Amino acid sequence: MSAKDGSSLRGCLYCCGFCCLVTVALLVFGLPIFVNWVIKNSSLSTSGTVTDTQILPTGQLRAKWALDWKLDLPLVGPLTMETNSEKSFNPTPHYMDTTLRFLNPTPVPIWLHPTNVSLSGPEIDGHRDLAEMRTGTVAFPSGISDTSFKTWIQIHSIERAERTLSEAIASGSGGNVVIHMDGAVTVLLISRVQFDVGKKMRCIATAIPAPRRTLLLRRSTNSVLSPDGGHETPVKHQNVKVKCSYRGNV
Repeated sequence: MSAKDGSSLRGCLYCCGFCCLVTVALLVFGLPIFVNWVIKNSSLSTSGTVTDTQILPTGQLRAKWALDWKLDLPLVGPLTMETNSEKSFNPTPHYMDTTLRFLNPTPVPIWLHPTNVSLSGPEIDGHRDLAEMRTGTVAFPSGISDTSFKTWIQIHSIERAERTLSEAIASGSGGNVVIHMDGAVTVLLISRVQFDVGKKMRCIATAIPAPRRTLLLRRSTNSVLSPDGGHETPVKHQNVKVKCSYRGNV
């Protein structure tokens, strides 16, 4: 091998080494910046229904609800989430069913680590906090997939949650709701990225008219016996559609 050939080989090796260093640097430093940019520049919207809302004699709030959440991630695509629950809302935390649909563009799973989500609404009696939620560890395989899991949820105030829906959000102009997310994801198996972001939405609730037969039935069965003396206590029924549009980060 001539001296010229040896010099060219060394030059190629130096070039390959430099490219490898740049690639590692991009993965270690550039990928977290990119992931945070995608999350912070995403838009969040929600739509769904809250039906058969009842204030029980015990003070609990019962409702059947199904909400579809959509987080539009720039350059990546939408992450959609379905949540539903038929349990009575009360101070005791419980788990709700959650399904996430996400297109993972990488060849390996993306991991969502335990993430705290807080929900706050318009101020009522000096308070805005409505609920706290927490996810477990969730893996999104390569490609598009539907991933189902349980999400822990706790309602801070039953009365404030009911008033937020029936008074603030159901008013003509609606009300602002803020979702705050604090968690982490692991991308390409080596880069763990922390995120901490708040999304504000404007939510409006509109009543769902009940069929006449249902109205007549409710008029005849809309009271129950209270536990403190046999008197009738009204049970409040309410069916609404909820739609929330993105208003920016907070």
